[in-house]
Amino acid sequence: AMFHLIDQHRDYLRKWMTFVDRTHSVTDVLAYTEEAQRRHVAGSEYAFAIFYLGEMVGRAALHKVDPTRGTGELAAWLAVTKVAM
Repeated sequence: AMFHLIDQHRDYLRKWMTFVDRTHSVTDVLAYTEEAQRRHVAGSEYAFAIFYLGEMVGRAALHKVDPTRGTGELAAWLAVTKVAM
């Protein structure tokens, strides 16, 4: 679902999201997912898929988490056709 969403909205997402040009296949998304799971276990990132009416429409994450400082960065993206919902 994630690769299809990225691929379908590549031109729109590319404006803000640097990962788009590194995402060429489902294999790339699976590699990202495995790395995100490692970062989750390490406590440095918490990523979530965003669903609307049972369909994936984007992603949100708290990343670059620094528990000693109590900081992190919030990042999110939504598919262009889903933004106006």
